Amino acid sequence: MAVTIGKWAHHRTTQNNWRLFNICALSFLKKNGYSIDDDLLKSHLLWVASYHAGDGWYLEQTYNYYTISLFVVYGTIWNRAFGDEHYPEIADVLEKSFEELMKTYVNFFGRDGYINMWARSICYRLWIAGGFPVSFMMKNGSPLDPGWARRLCSGSLLQFTGREEFFHNDIPSLGFYGHREYVIQSYSCPASPFIMFLPFISLALPEDSPFWTAKENEGMWDDLGKNSKRTILAKPGLALVNHGSTGTSEIISGKVYDDDHNYCKLVFNTHFPWEDYNPEGGTSQEYTFRSLDPRDLSGVDINFYLTGRAVDNAAAKSAGYVTSQSILFNGVRNDVLYRQLIMRKPPNNGVGYIIDLAEITIPGGVIRVDRCRLAFEHEMTLGHFGMPHLKGQKAEVESFEDEKKKGRIASIPGRKVALIAYNGWDKLETLVESGRNAEAEESTVLYAYRERTAKNPAIELMITVMLHKTDDAPWTQEELSPVKDIKIIDVTPTGSVLGAELTLSDGKKYSVDFKDIDGYKSC
Repeated sequence: MAVTIGKWAHHRTTQNNWRLFNICALSFLKKNGYSIDDDLLKSHLLWVASYHAGDGWYLEQTYNYYTISLFVVYGTIWNRAFGDEHYPEIADVLEKSFEELMKTYVNFFGRDGYINMWARSICYRLWIAGGFPVSFMMKNGSPLDPGWARRLCSGSLLQFTGREEFFHNDIPSLGFYGHREYVIQSYSCPASPFIMFLPFISLALPEDSPFWTAKENEGMWDDLGKNSKRTILAKPGLALVNHGSTGTSEIISGKVYDDDHNYCKLVFNTHFPWEDYNPEGGTSQEYTFRSLDPRDLSGVDINFYLTGRAVDNAAAKSAGYVTSQSILFNGVRNDVLYRQLIMRKPPNNGVGYIIDLAEITIPGGVIRVDRCRLAFEHEMTLGHFGMPHLKGQKAEVESFEDEKKKGRIASIPGRKVALIAYNGWDKLETLVESGRNAEAEESTVLYAYRERTAKNPAIELMITVMLHKTDDAPWTQEELSPVKDIKIIDVTPTGSVLGAELTLSDGKKYSVDFKDIDGYKSC
């Protein structure tokens, strides 16, 4: 066994978190008196430490739960079992980053402990809840409220184990709530779901640990009331939103390098799991566009005269709707979050395929003031959260309209969404999906639609409000009218073009200004 483990431990590895497997195997062998390549172990440790990007997060292609479930969980156990004794300097470096992550760790969970369906390896489910018990193994003690930590950890477990569809042949299925092909990765196997039980590391804590003895509570949620709290992690480009009115938590990704739908949604919500991509438009929580440029439709290379080299521009690629190829993080100014969607990357005319995002967090939702810089003929959609048809019951849909806005509401038992369009959209539509929702075979998606056929479309603001509820109470007129006044400005006082000044119904004022947004991009 030692020989076999040693061969794996000393073999080549894959970036980035897999180095931890080599580290654990090498450390295990050395701890038990076997000879290892000490220089290789130290090299792996230095590599892992180099991946820390800030705010406790580690570079992992696109930032994801691996930071919590591998770097923090495995790293803390390694520190206590081996690192403190043999590599104290590196162990201290890792520990400091883990303490940094714990400052915002609880913001990833809903009030009831629900975790978010976000990033790859979704079938691992609640593995990120393993950070709760592991935090009580940290050298300086857990920075978390122990009663709240146990409450969230238990809630994460109950999110899945109480669902009949969660089990397939009496074991956890390959999916999120139930088996879903689109959430499976190329490396998924029947054993993959079992890493979800990392929270059971809590059984290694002593009986008198605060994790077990403290009275459960709901932490910040009691003080949040009906308000919403947004936390910005600029280094990994993440925004975390906790909605007191609904008990939901959201992850807003800002550094996404490709069109992987595990990452490229506009927002991920703990109680409204994301839906798969629809090539016919209306994809949930994504901007999708279909080119109407005749050069695309004929398959003519539109970039040769710019770049001097041919690019793949098959006409068939323009037949369906496509989503963003990357998301950039552009920071927060005057309480407005800025990002960018790159709908086509260079050399495919990336400069002419940008949507500038500006987002204002409000209770139970967001106000979007997004600047469209698609320079060619196109159709575009923007979808809300998908509403699953639980037990075959379809969502109820209703519409409303006045001189300032048009809106549409979708309701299922215990959940509601509202999509309100103020500017830049032609109409609102309803789509019934099949095989794309995490909770049910069928689902309903509300979406906004526009078509621009001018050869040189104007820059335009697309202003929408997206609201959600986690109860059956009807929407009030006040809730459906969050924006009192909108002033669109061609040239802002800073010298930027096409911004807006918004006055909300509660009197708050916001200025949306895209000044030099291209210079702030980071990915």
